Amino acid sequence: ETESFDWLVCDVWMPGRSGIELAARVRALDPSIGIVVMSAWVLSPSDQRTVAQLGGTYLTKPVVAGSLAHHCGATTTRWDRRR
Repeated sequence: ETESFDWLVCDVWMPGRSGIELAARVRALDPSIGIVVMSAWVLSPSDQRTVAQLGGTYLTKPVVAGSLAHHCGATTTRWDRRR
């Protein structure tokens, strides 16, 4: 049995692998998933481009719940247009 998810919401800095690496792997497995990557630190321009190429959104913490919900909707719309 497999499960599907609508969203991947992760931090950039995680033990064992970066959130950006995780996002790329998840995108390869599920092209329809929404991706939100966040961090308390500013991402390099290269990492910002990678997140954008994955169809994801980057947020700087702390993140307000309403802002997260807004960006999740924007990510879905942007990714749907790219497919």
